Amino acid sequence: MNVYRARYLTLAAACFLAACATIREAPVNDATLTLQPQQTLALGETISLRYERADDSRCPQDARCVWAGIIIYHFTLVGKTASEPFKLDIDQPAFESKLLKGVRIVLATTEPPPVRMSNQAPPPHPVTVSVTNI
Repeated sequence: MNVYRARYLTLAAACFLAACATIREAPVNDATLTLQPQQTLALGETISLRYERADDSRCPQDARCVWAGIIIYHFTLVGKTASEPFKLDIDQPAFESKLLKGVRIVLATTEPPPVRMSNQAPPPHPVTVSVTNI
């Protein structure tokens, strides 16, 4: 009976180790984050997100423009061994990392900042993003 019990325990241990080897920890914590320009936030143990800047080409309130313009948000996803710059805007609101598999970032900002006057410097653009594992 001890031989059978030993075989069973060995088999159970091998199955447990095989199962544990296939379980992968999620690379990031799911969250909705609001960032200011030049702000970096940790998304997991080894991954962080840096919001670099916003390029606002929208037409100023006191001007007549041919093109309405757009706001483009620039980010850098930083991992342990690599970093990956990317952009989000209304036409391309989602990003799936090629280097850090399983990380998806979606633009969640619903209200753009007010349009500035032509003689004003662009105001800082906070941005809200949703971070998920895919």
